[in-house]
Amino acid sequence: MHVDRRIVFVLFVGATITLLSCAPSKQIDIDVSKYVDVFPTDLTVDVNHNYAFLTWKTNRGNVPIRGYNIYIASGNPVGDDSAMIAAGAVPFNPDTYPGDTDAEIEFETFDANDLEDGVKYFAAVTIVFPGDKESKPSNAIKFVCHPHGEITLNRSYSGERDGYSFARQEYVATDALDNQVYFTQIQGEDYLVSPSRIDAILPSVEFLSSSITSLKDRIREPQGPGADKIRAKKGGSCLLKTSSGQYAKIIVKGFSGTGDDRRITLDYSFMPVPGRIDF
Repeated sequence: MHVDRRIVFVLFVGATITLLSCAPSKQIDIDVSKYVDVFPTDLTVDVNHNYAFLTWKTNRGNVPIRGYNIYIASGNPVGDDSAMIAAGAVPFNPDTYPGDTDAEIEFETFDANDLEDGVKYFAAVTIVFPGDKESKPSNAIKFVCHPHGEITLNRSYSGERDGYSFARQEYVATDALDNQVYFTQIQGEDYLVSPSRIDAILPSVEFLSSSITSLKDRIREPQGPGADKIRAKKGGSCLLKTSSGQYAKIIVKGFSGTGDDRRITLDYSFMPVPGRIDF
């Protein structure tokens, strides 16, 4: 019987590929002692509502790596940065993080979701080498998640965007039962005002003087007695205290329009946990 050699060759190649694909792959390993100085540095964190955005310098060069482990823990770790990576610590990422999708490998970023506002967290990052060996940790950094953003308030009773609830993170009516601030003019001057000035059943807030120029500036203690209204000037700032004891840092970005069309734009940072002012 004549056997076509081409068929035999094809069958041989196919069987070889099948065997190779079924064979266990050998895990690459490296001597990490050569890379003791290869570890992340310059870790920074930007926060928002239940969210943190981490950025770090990789320092990896051409060293082969699998990716990164991100450690995020609540509480008050003591000791040096390595205390973040205690024995048995579990990374925040369920699988080794390969890095973000851009081509830049000098810096990497990571989105940490589902965190809790008002909780003091500490974060650190390690490089994961082949063989699942980890580098020294980066600098550990403390952060607290909380909402922040920009809002533009129309003049009171404009019918739209004329009040804002920091607790709900949304615009409300000037006389809404959950409004926490409104904007108006008094004798030709611009003011931020407590809704309780309209009616005693509406929320009462206090405005306290502030000298901050950035929402990242820390306030250790309230400055001066509170008032139910405060003069608003471009570049000025204040601290708003709700009736529940929550605080919002406010910076006036600017104004637009005149008369009934007058509007104010604010940058704000809000801490939903009552009594917390160091954010």
